[in-house]
Amino acid sequence: MKEFREWHRPIVEWLLSDKCTETNPLRARDAYFHTVSKGNDIKRASVIFFLQWLNEQGYINRREQTGRGGYHGVFWRADGLEEYWAQSLKGVN
Repeated sequence: MKEFREWHRPIVEWLLSDKCTETNPLRARDAYFHTVSKGNDIKRASVIFFLQWLNEQGYINRREQTGRGGYHGVFWRADGLEEYWAQSLKGVN
């Protein structure tokens, strides 16, 4: 399991919320700006790598979607994200 970082929290909470669905997926760019707006000093590449890791582990789904500048990955929760999150937060709160 990937080591929990405080900046992971806003991303995973967004993915677990009702506002992130397959029809309204999360873009890496939005995840980055949301994380920064919560006071985290993080690089956009770190957010992208975290989202890719979640996808590789099967915690979130990913597909390519057209946008300005070409195709971009978009993400939404998969089964198991809640369990991953509960395990990540053990001893943190």
